[in-house]
Amino acid sequence: MAITVNLYYKGANGNAKKFMEEMEKSGTVAAIRAEKGNLRYDYFFPANDPEAKSILFLIFESES
Repeated sequence: MAITVNLYYKGANGNAKKFMEEMEKSGTVAAIRAEKGNLRYDYFFPANDPEAKSILFLIFESES
């Protein structure tokens, strides 16, 4: 079973994009992607709101 989490956040004056860039640069995104069960962690930019970002994060839950 996969769980999908969509997180929408905003940052005025390009701060949302700066946040995304810092997450990449700091290695945080790589660490999240390397977590056991992680299927996908990506950023998406809505066409109708250039300041908003959406993170799609999928986790595979194994049966225990």
